[in-house]
Amino acid sequence: MLKVWQAKGLVSDVKYLWIINGIQLTASPEVIEDLAAQPEVQVIQPDEVISAPPTIEPASTPEKNLLQVNAPALWDLGYRGQGIVVANMDTGVFLEHPDLQASWRGGKNSWFDPYGEHPDSPVDKNGHGTSTMGVMVGKDAGGTAIGMAPDAKWIAVRIFNDQQQATVVGIHQAFQWLLDPDGDPSTADAPHVVNSSWLLTATGCNLEFQEDLQAIRAAGILPIFSAGNHGPYPDSGRSPANYPEAFSVGAVASTDLVAVFSSRGPTNCDSESRIYPNLVAPGVSVSTTNTSGGYSLSSGTSFAAPHVAGGLALLLSAFPDLTVSQQEAGLLASVVDLGIAGEDNDYGDGRLDILEAYQWLEVNVPDSPVNPQPPSDPVGSFFVFIPVLTK
Repeated sequence: MLKVWQAKGLVSDVKYLWIINGIQLTASPEVIEDLAAQPEVQVIQPDEVISAPPTIEPASTPEKNLLQVNAPALWDLGYRGQGIVVANMDTGVFLEHPDLQASWRGGKNSWFDPYGEHPDSPVDKNGHGTSTMGVMVGKDAGGTAIGMAPDAKWIAVRIFNDQQQATVVGIHQAFQWLLDPDGDPSTADAPHVVNSSWLLTATGCNLEFQEDLQAIRAAGILPIFSAGNHGPYPDSGRSPANYPEAFSVGAVASTDLVAVFSSRGPTNCDSESRIYPNLVAPGVSVSTTNTSGGYSLSSGTSFAAPHVAGGLALLLSAFPDLTVSQQEAGLLASVVDLGIAGEDNDYGDGRLDILEAYQWLEVNVPDSPVNPQPPSDPVGSFFVFIPVLTK
Protein backbone atom coordinates (compact mmCIF):
# COMPACT_ATOMS: atom_id res chain seq x y z
CA MET A 1 0.00 0.00 0.00
CA LEU A 2 2.79 2.43 0.89
CA LYS A 3 4.62 1.65 -2.35
CA VAL A 4 1.49 2.45 -4.36
CA TRP A 5 1.07 5.77 -2.58
CA GLN A 6 4.76 6.58 -3.04
CA ALA A 7 4.52 5.84 -6.76
CA LYS A 8 1.62 8.30 -6.98
CA GLY A 9 3.57 10.96 -5.09
CA LEU A 10 1.16 10.93 -2.15
CA VAL A 11 3.68 9.68 0.43
CA SER A 12 7.34 10.55 1.03
CA ASP A 13 10.02 10.57 3.74
CA VAL A 14 9.13 7.09 4.99
CA LYS A 15 11.14 5.90 8.00
CA TYR A 16 10.44 2.70 9.94
CA LEU A 17 10.58 2.81 13.76
CA TRP A 18 10.76 -0.83 14.76
CA ILE A 19 11.63 0.12 18.34
CA ILE A 20 7.97 1.15 18.85
CA ASN A 21 6.41 -0.70 15.87
CA GLY A 22 5.79 2.62 14.15
CA ILE A 23 6.48 4.55 10.98
CA GLN A 24 7.16 8.17 10.07
CA LEU A 25 5.94 9.57 6.77
CA THR A 26 4.87 12.73 5.01
CA ALA A 27 1.48 12.25 3.39
CA SER A 28 -1.54 13.94 1.85
CA PRO A 29 -4.71 14.34 3.94
CA GLU A 30 -6.40 11.64 1.84
CA VAL A 31 -3.71 9.11 2.67
CA ILE A 32 -3.92 9.99 6.34
CA GLU A 33 -7.65 9.30 6.29
CA ASP A 34 -7.04 5.95 4.59
CA LEU A 35 -4.39 5.04 7.17
CA ALA A 36 -6.69 5.95 10.03
CA ALA A 37 -9.24 3.48 8.68
CA GLN A 38 -6.80 0.56 8.81
CA PRO A 39 -7.53 -1.75 11.79
CA GLU A 40 -3.83 -2.28 12.61
CA VAL A 41 -3.18 1.45 13.01
CA GLN A 42 -3.66 2.45 16.65
CA VAL A 43 -2.46 6.06 16.61
CA ILE A 44 -1.75 8.75 14.03
CA GLN A 45 -0.13 11.85 15.44
CA PRO A 46 1.92 14.81 14.20
CA ASP A 47 5.58 14.96 15.07
CA GLU A 48 6.43 17.34 17.92
CA VAL A 49 9.33 19.70 18.55
CA ILE A 50 11.35 19.66 21.80
CA SER A 51 13.79 22.44 22.72
CA ALA A 52 17.38 21.80 23.79
CA PRO A 53 18.02 22.21 27.55
CA PRO A 54 19.83 25.35 28.77
CA THR A 55 22.93 25.39 30.95
CA ILE A 56 22.50 27.16 34.29
CA GLU A 57 25.27 29.68 34.87
CA PRO A 58 27.35 28.97 37.99
CA ALA A 59 27.70 31.45 40.81
CA SER A 60 31.12 30.28 42.01
CA THR A 61 34.21 28.44 40.78
CA PRO A 62 34.87 25.15 42.63
CA GLU A 63 36.21 21.94 41.03
CA LYS A 64 36.14 18.84 43.24
CA ASN A 65 33.35 16.89 41.64
CA LEU A 66 35.31 13.74 40.79
CA LEU A 67 36.76 13.48 44.28
CA GLN A 68 33.31 14.09 45.72
CA VAL A 69 32.03 10.83 44.22
CA ASN A 70 35.29 8.87 44.72
CA ALA A 71 36.05 8.27 41.04
CA PRO A 72 39.87 8.47 41.52
CA ALA A 73 39.65 5.59 44.01
CA LEU A 74 38.46 3.34 41.17
CA TRP A 75 41.28 4.61 38.95
CA ASP A 76 43.73 3.62 41.68
CA LEU A 77 42.31 0.09 41.52
CA GLY A 78 42.96 0.06 37.77
CA TYR A 79 39.41 0.69 36.55
CA ARG A 80 39.20 3.74 34.27
CA GLY A 81 36.39 2.68 31.95
CA GLN A 82 38.53 0.56 29.64
CA GLY A 83 36.52 -1.80 27.44
CA ILE A 84 33.31 0.23 27.92
CA VAL A 85 31.46 2.37 25.37
CA VAL A 86 29.30 5.25 26.58
CA ALA A 87 26.81 7.28 24.56
CA ASN A 88 24.91 10.48 24.98
CA MET A 89 21.66 11.68 23.45
CA ASP A 90 22.26 15.40 23.25
CA THR A 91 23.23 18.31 21.00
CA GLY A 92 26.25 16.48 19.59
CA VAL A 93 29.93 16.53 20.54
CA PHE A 94 32.82 18.80 19.49
CA LEU A 95 35.07 16.06 18.16
CA GLU A 96 38.23 18.17 18.00
CA HIS A 97 38.39 18.80 21.74
CA PRO A 98 41.73 17.42 23.00
CA ASP A 99 40.00 15.74 25.94
CA LEU A 100 37.54 13.89 23.70
CA GLN A 101 39.00 13.32 20.24
CA ALA A 102 41.07 10.21 20.95
CA SER A 103 38.20 8.53 22.82
CA TRP A 104 35.68 8.60 19.98
CA ARG A 105 35.13 5.00 18.86
CA GLY A 106 35.05 6.16 15.24
CA GLY A 107 33.31 4.76 12.19
CA LYS A 108 29.79 5.02 10.85
CA ASN A 109 28.41 3.16 13.87
CA SER A 110 29.63 5.83 16.29
CA TRP A 111 27.68 8.93 15.26
CA PHE A 112 24.07 9.48 14.24
CA ASP A 113 22.23 12.62 13.17
CA PRO A 114 18.58 11.72 12.49
CA TYR A 115 18.06 15.08 10.77
CA GLY A 116 20.81 14.49 8.22
CA GLU A 117 22.41 17.91 8.78
CA HIS A 118 25.82 16.51 9.81
CA PRO A 119 25.81 12.84 8.81
CA ASP A 120 29.51 12.01 8.74
CA SER A 121 31.18 12.88 12.06
CA PRO A 122 30.35 14.46 15.43
CA VAL A 123 29.36 18.13 15.49
CA ASP A 124 27.97 20.31 18.29
CA LYS A 125 26.38 23.66 17.44
CA ASN A 126 25.19 24.23 21.02
CA GLY A 127 27.84 22.99 23.45
CA HIS A 128 25.57 21.14 25.84
CA GLY A 129 26.46 17.68 24.53
CA THR A 130 30.18 18.43 24.52
CA SER A 131 29.93 19.38 28.19
CA THR A 132 27.96 16.31 29.25
CA MET A 133 30.37 14.05 27.36
CA GLY A 134 33.33 15.72 29.08
CA VAL A 135 31.94 14.79 32.50
CA MET A 136 31.60 11.18 31.40
CA VAL A 137 34.89 10.52 29.62
CA GLY A 138 36.99 13.71 29.43
CA LYS A 139 40.73 13.23 29.85
CA ASP A 140 43.31 15.65 31.30
CA ALA A 141 44.67 17.65 28.35
CA GLY A 142 44.18 20.86 30.31
CA GLY A 143 46.24 19.60 33.24
CA THR A 144 43.31 18.46 35.38
CA ALA A 145 41.35 15.22 35.07
CA ILE A 146 37.75 16.15 34.29
CA GLY A 147 35.98 12.92 33.24
CA MET A 148 34.69 10.06 35.35
CA ALA A 149 35.83 7.27 32.98
CA PRO A 150 38.76 8.67 30.97
CA ASP A 151 39.62 5.38 29.25
CA ALA A 152 36.11 4.60 28.02
CA LYS A 153 35.19 5.08 24.36
CA TRP A 154 32.25 7.23 23.33
CA ILE A 155 29.64 7.41 20.60
CA ALA A 156 26.86 9.97 20.26
CA VAL A 157 23.47 10.62 18.73
CA ARG A 158 22.47 14.22 18.02
CA ILE A 159 18.81 14.58 18.95
CA PHE A 160 18.79 18.40 18.70
CA ASN A 161 19.18 19.95 15.26
CA ASP A 162 20.92 23.17 14.18
CA GLN A 163 17.93 25.17 15.47
CA GLN A 164 18.36 23.47 18.89
CA GLN A 165 15.12 21.58 18.48
CA ALA A 166 14.37 17.87 18.64
CA THR A 167 11.41 16.04 17.18
CA VAL A 168 9.57 13.10 18.66
CA VAL A 169 10.39 10.99 15.61
CA GLY A 170 14.05 12.02 15.78
CA ILE A 171 14.24 10.84 19.38
CA HIS A 172 12.56 7.52 18.54
CA GLN A 173 15.12 7.09 15.75
CA ALA A 174 17.90 7.90 18.21
CA PHE A 175 16.83 5.23 20.70
CA GLN A 176 16.50 2.74 17.86
CA TRP A 177 19.99 3.59 16.56
CA LEU A 178 21.50 3.09 20.02
CA LEU A 179 20.28 -0.51 20.05
CA ASP A 180 21.88 -1.29 16.67
CA PRO A 181 24.26 1.48 15.51
CA ASP A 182 25.49 -0.29 12.37
CA GLY A 183 22.10 -1.70 11.37
CA ASP A 184 23.41 -5.26 11.61
CA PRO A 185 21.83 -7.22 14.49
CA SER A 186 24.62 -9.83 14.31
CA THR A 187 27.28 -7.36 15.51
CA ALA A 188 27.59 -6.23 19.13
CA ASP A 189 28.15 -2.49 18.77
CA ALA A 190 25.53 -1.00 21.11
CA PRO A 191 26.88 1.15 23.96
CA HIS A 192 27.09 -0.17 27.50
CA VAL A 193 25.96 3.13 29.05
CA VAL A 194 23.60 5.84 27.77
CA ASN A 195 23.25 9.31 29.28
CA SER A 196 20.22 11.50 28.52
CA SER A 197 20.47 15.06 29.80
CA TRP A 198 17.20 16.20 28.23
CA LEU A 199 13.52 16.20 29.14
CA LEU A 200 10.18 17.10 27.65
CA THR A 201 9.08 20.65 28.39
CA ALA A 202 5.60 19.94 29.75
CA THR A 203 5.02 19.02 33.37
CA GLY A 204 3.48 15.74 34.40
CA CYS A 205 3.64 12.33 32.81
CA ASN A 206 4.04 11.89 29.04
CA LEU A 207 4.61 8.24 28.13
CA GLU A 208 5.66 8.87 24.51
CA PHE A 209 9.08 7.24 25.02
CA GLN A 210 8.21 4.53 27.54
CA GLU A 211 8.48 1.72 25.00
CA ASP A 212 11.90 3.02 23.96
CA LEU A 213 13.16 2.91 27.55
CA GLN A 214 11.72 -0.56 27.99
CA ALA A 215 13.64 -1.69 24.90
CA ILE A 216 16.84 -0.05 26.15
CA ARG A 217 16.53 -1.83 29.50
CA ALA A 218 15.75 -5.13 27.80
CA ALA A 219 19.07 -4.75 25.97
CA GLY A 220 20.90 -4.52 29.31
CA ILE A 221 21.35 -0.74 29.31
CA LEU A 222 20.27 1.42 32.26
CA PRO A 223 18.57 4.61 30.93
CA ILE A 224 20.20 7.43 32.93
CA PHE A 225 18.37 10.78 32.87
CA SER A 226 18.87 14.19 34.41
CA ALA A 227 16.02 14.87 36.84
CA GLY A 228 15.38 18.41 35.58
CA ASN A 229 16.01 21.99 36.65
CA HIS A 230 12.54 22.90 37.88
CA GLY A 231 13.06 22.78 41.66
CA PRO A 232 12.67 23.43 44.46
CA TYR A 233 8.98 22.70 43.99
CA PRO A 234 7.56 19.23 44.77
CA ASP A 235 6.53 16.96 41.90
CA SER A 236 8.65 19.04 39.51
CA GLY A 237 10.06 16.14 37.50
CA ARG A 238 9.59 15.78 33.78
CA SER A 239 9.28 12.87 31.39
CA PRO A 240 11.03 10.62 30.47
CA ALA A 241 13.07 10.95 33.70
CA ASN A 242 9.96 10.29 35.80
CA TYR A 243 9.18 6.96 34.11
CA PRO A 244 9.56 3.85 36.29
CA GLU A 245 12.07 2.61 33.69
CA ALA A 246 14.36 5.65 34.01
CA PHE A 247 17.20 6.22 36.48
CA SER A 248 16.87 9.89 37.44
CA VAL A 249 19.68 12.03 38.83
CA GLY A 250 19.33 15.27 40.79
CA ALA A 251 22.08 17.78 41.56
CA VAL A 252 24.04 18.78 44.66
CA ALA A 253 26.73 21.38 45.23
CA SER A 254 30.28 20.60 46.37
CA THR A 255 28.97 20.91 49.94
CA ASP A 256 26.46 18.08 49.30
CA LEU A 257 23.58 20.55 49.66
CA VAL A 258 20.84 19.91 47.11
CA ALA A 259 20.87 22.53 44.34
CA VAL A 260 17.92 24.87 44.49
CA PHE A 261 17.13 24.21 40.82
CA SER A 262 17.18 20.41 41.13
CA SER A 263 13.73 18.93 40.44
CA ARG A 264 12.02 17.25 43.37
CA GLY A 265 9.58 14.39 43.84
CA PRO A 266 7.42 12.60 44.38
CA THR A 267 6.29 11.28 41.03
CA ASN A 268 3.44 8.95 40.17
CA CYS A 269 4.16 8.67 36.46
CA ASP A 270 2.59 5.39 35.27
CA SER A 271 2.70 3.84 38.75
CA GLU A 272 2.07 4.47 42.40
CA SER A 273 3.77 7.47 44.03
CA ARG A 274 7.55 7.06 44.00
CA ILE A 275 10.58 8.87 45.39
CA TYR A 276 12.18 11.19 42.82
CA PRO A 277 15.01 11.48 41.88
CA ASN A 278 16.73 8.10 42.33
CA LEU A 279 19.90 9.75 43.64
CA VAL A 280 21.96 12.93 43.34
CA ALA A 281 25.44 13.79 42.04
CA PRO A 282 27.55 16.95 41.64
CA GLY A 283 25.80 19.43 39.37
CA VAL A 284 26.92 22.93 40.42
CA SER A 285 29.93 24.61 38.82
CA VAL A 286 31.23 21.44 37.21
CA SER A 287 34.40 21.96 35.17
CA THR A 288 34.02 20.31 31.77
CA THR A 289 34.75 20.56 28.06
CA ASN A 290 33.36 23.25 25.75
CA THR A 291 33.17 23.79 21.99
CA SER A 292 36.07 26.26 22.00
CA GLY A 293 38.45 23.44 22.86
CA GLY A 294 38.74 24.68 26.44
CA TYR A 295 36.77 24.35 29.64
CA SER A 296 33.77 25.96 31.30
CA LEU A 297 31.95 25.71 34.61
CA SER A 298 28.50 24.27 34.03
CA SER A 299 25.57 23.79 36.38
CA GLY A 300 22.37 21.80 36.11
CA THR A 301 21.13 18.28 36.57
CA SER A 302 22.34 17.83 32.99
CA PHE A 303 25.85 17.64 34.44
CA ALA A 304 24.92 15.54 37.47
CA ALA A 305 23.60 12.66 35.37
CA PRO A 306 26.90 12.12 33.46
CA HIS A 307 28.64 11.54 36.80
CA VAL A 308 26.40 8.50 37.22
CA ALA A 309 26.84 7.41 33.60
CA GLY A 310 30.62 7.74 33.80
CA GLY A 311 30.64 6.09 37.21
CA LEU A 312 28.67 3.20 35.81
CA ALA A 313 31.30 2.85 33.07
CA LEU A 314 33.91 2.43 35.82
CA LEU A 315 31.82 -0.24 37.53
CA LEU A 316 31.22 -2.08 34.26
CA SER A 317 34.93 -2.12 33.51
CA ALA A 318 35.28 -4.04 36.79
CA PHE A 319 32.05 -6.08 36.53
CA PRO A 320 31.29 -6.34 32.80
CA ASP A 321 28.38 -8.77 33.18
CA LEU A 322 26.19 -6.71 35.51
CA THR A 323 22.49 -6.85 34.73
CA VAL A 324 20.42 -3.67 34.73
CA SER A 325 18.98 -4.65 38.12
CA GLN A 326 22.47 -5.16 39.55
CA GLN A 327 23.61 -1.82 38.15
CA GLU A 328 20.69 -0.06 39.84
CA ALA A 329 21.17 -1.93 43.09
CA GLY A 330 24.88 -1.17 43.25
CA LEU A 331 24.38 2.53 42.62
CA LEU A 332 21.54 2.91 45.13
CA ALA A 333 22.77 0.66 47.95
CA SER A 334 26.06 2.54 48.23
CA VAL A 335 25.00 6.19 48.33
CA VAL A 336 25.88 8.74 50.99
CA ASP A 337 22.60 9.43 52.79
CA LEU A 338 21.79 13.15 52.81
CA GLY A 339 18.88 15.20 54.10
CA ILE A 340 16.44 13.35 56.30
CA ALA A 341 17.39 9.76 57.14
CA GLY A 342 16.59 7.34 54.34
CA GLU A 343 15.21 8.16 50.92
CA ASP A 344 13.49 11.48 50.33
CA ASN A 345 12.26 13.66 47.48
CA ASP A 346 15.20 16.08 47.59
CA TYR A 347 18.16 13.69 47.45
CA GLY A 348 16.49 10.43 46.44
CA ASP A 349 18.43 7.61 48.08
CA GLY A 350 21.46 9.87 48.53
CA ARG A 351 24.64 11.08 46.80
CA LEU A 352 26.61 8.90 44.39
CA ASP A 353 29.72 7.16 45.78
CA ILE A 354 31.42 4.99 43.16
CA LEU A 355 33.96 3.41 45.52
CA GLU A 356 31.18 2.29 47.86
CA ALA A 357 29.26 0.95 44.86
CA TYR A 358 32.30 -1.10 43.80
CA GLN A 359 32.70 -2.48 47.30
CA TRP A 360 29.00 -3.35 47.53
CA LEU A 361 29.17 -5.19 44.21
CA GLU A 362 32.26 -7.12 45.36
CA VAL A 363 30.15 -8.61 48.14
CA ASN A 364 26.76 -8.89 46.47
CA VAL A 365 27.25 -10.13 42.91
CA PRO A 366 28.36 -13.69 42.10
CA ASP A 367 31.27 -12.75 39.83
CA SER A 368 34.49 -11.31 41.19
CA PRO A 369 35.77 -8.12 39.56
CA VAL A 370 37.88 -8.76 36.47
CA ASN A 371 41.56 -7.91 36.47
CA PRO A 372 42.05 -4.39 35.11
CA GLN A 373 42.99 -4.38 31.43
CA PRO A 374 44.75 -1.62 29.51
CA PRO A 375 42.47 0.46 27.27
CA SER A 376 42.06 -0.57 23.63
CA ASP A 377 41.83 1.50 20.85
CA PRO A 378 8.58 -5.61 18.05
CA VAL A 379 4.98 -6.94 17.87
CA GLY A 380 1.91 -4.93 18.96
CA SER A 381 0.01 -1.77 18.07
CA PHE A 382 1.16 0.21 15.05
CA PHE A 383 1.96 3.91 15.24
CA VAL A 384 2.17 6.48 12.45
CA PHE A 385 3.87 9.88 12.80
CA ILE A 386 3.10 12.64 10.31
CA PRO A 387 5.82 15.35 10.27
CA VAL A 388 4.22 17.50 7.55
CA LEU A 389 0.76 17.45 6.00
CA THR A 390 1.02 18.33 2.31
CA LYS A 391 -1.79 19.82 0.29
